[in-house]
Amino acid sequence: MPAFASDYLALAHHWMYNTDYSHCYGNRMFSEGGKIYSYGHHYLMAEKIRDKKGDVICIAMNSSGYSVTTNKQKWCVKRAIPSYIETIHIPECKFRNPSDAIKSFQDQYYEACKKIKTARSKKDEYLSDANHAINSMARYIKLAKKAGVKVDMRRVGKQWKTLMAVGADFDQAANAGAMREQEIKKAIAAARKAKREQFKNDRTRLKEWIDGQHRRFYSQFFHEAYLRIKDGRVETSQGVSVSVREAKVLADRILAGKDVRGHTIEGFTVIGWNGALKIGCHTINRDEVIRISNELKNL
Repeated sequence: MPAFASDYLALAHHWMYNTDYSHCYGNRMFSEGGKIYSYGHHYLMAEKIRDKKGDVICIAMNSSGYSVTTNKQKWCVKRAIPSYIETIHIPECKFRNPSDAIKSFQDQYYEACKKIKTARSKKDEYLSDANHAINSMARYIKLAKKAGVKVDMRRVGKQWKTLMAVGADFDQAANAGAMREQEIKKAIAAARKAKREQFKNDRTRLKEWIDGQHRRFYSQFFHEAYLRIKDGRVETSQGVSVSVREAKVLADRILAGKDVRGHTIEGFTVIGWNGALKIGCHTINRDEVIRISNELKNL
């Protein structure tokens, strides 16, 4: 632990168990009575809340952020608080101002509900935040009564009733959004399943076409042209055919490694032969060309 951190922690412990004034590093962090500050009275980090007998019943921690150093100091204060003493987080430690304190919990609840409505993920996390805001407000009211802080429960009830109605609207919208998301996910899953089935069917039909079935073969997955030998002609899956005799001439040149660009076969001209055979409006994969060429060689 850095030296400054250990000094901050020591001061936090001193504040926790004593009430006199103390400070360190030129008042970067100091305490006065039941309050502990960072860099001046403008930022109260924490305050001891006592009951009517003078016993500490909880620590009000400032939930508002400030600076990196102040956050380190707040961390030291939290470390110094024993586990048997409750902590409650309120902006600017306004524990004794119930109107501001309760409004802060209401705002937390409202913001969490808004996030639940719009979030694509982390909905459970935001729901937990909303529940935490409700529980924190209940704890605050209980502790405030012990500390002798008067809370107007009628006003709180009226405000909270309105906010809960807003939260219910958010929940309803969030549930509707979740249902839409589920419907979209199901539709996507169904579309993917149908696509997989179509791919399997097309692959089966391609094999059947090569074996002599079907007049033509078309597929959204198999874009190149395919070849077969049938009734003395070489046919393409796009419905074009040439004689076996003319096809053998081109096949022999290909197997011999000769340049076939410009070669004409029954009116169709070879445009290119580099990875695929481009002839007329056909593009035929190299493996398919070699396969049919070897079959023609054996005829």
